[in-house]
Amino acid sequence: MDMTLATCREFVSVLASDAPAPGGGGAAALVGAIGTALGNMVGSLTVGKKKYADVQDEIIALKAKCDELQTKLLNQVEMDEINFLPLAKAYGIPKDDPNRDKIMEEATIIACSTPMKIMELCCEAIEYIAVFAAKGSRLAVSDAGCGAVCCKAALQAASLNVFINTKTLKNREIAEEMNAKALGMMAKYGAMADEIFETVKAGFPGLHLQYCPQGSNTVNASGVDGSELKVGLKEIIDTVGYDSLANYQFAHMVNMNNDYNEIFKWVKQGWENFYNNFGVPYFPHVSVGWDNSPRHPERV
Repeated sequence: MDMTLATCREFVSVLASDAPAPGGGGAAALVGAIGTALGNMVGSLTVGKKKYADVQDEIIALKAKCDELQTKLLNQVEMDEINFLPLAKAYGIPKDDPNRDKIMEEATIIACSTPMKIMELCCEAIEYIAVFAAKGSRLAVSDAGCGAVCCKAALQAASLNVFINTKTLKNREIAEEMNAKALGMMAKYGAMADEIFETVKAGFPGLHLQYCPQGSNTVNASGVDGSELKVGLKEIIDTVGYDSLANYQFAHMVNMNNDYNEIFKWVKQGWENFYNNFGVPYFPHVSVGWDNSPRHPERV
C-alpha cells in the first residue's frame, strides 16, 4: 500500500502500530521529501521577484529538479515496504531450513537498497537547498534552513536502516562497502546541512533583537506574560541572544501619581539598573504615560 496517499494522521497512526511497514525507512523518505519541498518553496517565493531576476533561470531549473526529487523520495516510502517484506518473511523460515541463510542474505541486501537510495536522494536535496539558501528570497531563507535540517535527519534515519541490516550480513565485504558509502554520505552532507543551518541562523544582517520588559527587573515582556517563568531576565537575555534592552513606558517602572521630576528620578535609577546589570546596551525611552490611541478615545 502506498502510504503517501493516506492522510498525515493515517500515516502516523499506522507508523505507530505493529504493522511491518511503514517503518524508519519510509518515515525517512517522507521527511526527506518534506525537507526538499521546504527548499523548493524558497524557490517558489523567489521566482518572479525583480530583486532576484539575475538568478531566476537558475532557480526555475533547480525547482524542476526538486519537483522530481520530491516524487522520487515519496516513491521510496512504498519501495521501502516492498523491499523489506521479503526480509520480514525470511525471519519466519525455520532455522533448520538449509536455504534459510541464503534467502536471509539476499533479502537483507535487498532491504538495504531502499534506505541507501533514500540517503543518496537526501544528499542531492541538501545540495539543492544550499543554493536556495544562498540565492533565494531572504524573506524565506529560514525555510531553506528548515529543509536542510529535515534532510539531514532523513539522511541519518535512513543510515540506521542500513547499519541494522549490514551487521547481520555474512558477506562482510558487501557489508563494509555499504557501511563506508553510508558513512561517507553522512560525513559530507551532514556537515553541509549543518553549514546551511548555521549560515541561515546567523545570516540575518542588520537584525537587532531588542527586549522590552515591563519594569526594571522583570521577565514580563510587552505583550507576553512571563509570570510563570522560572528564570531571570539576565538568563533570558543570554539564552535568546538579545542585542539590547528598552522599556515601553515609565508606567511599567514607577507610580505615575507623582510629580514628573520625582518620576524621572526614579526612572533614571531604573535605567542605570538596566545599563549596569544585564550586559547589553540599554535604550532609554522618554514617554511618560500610555499612547494616545483610538482604542482609548478619552485619551485622544
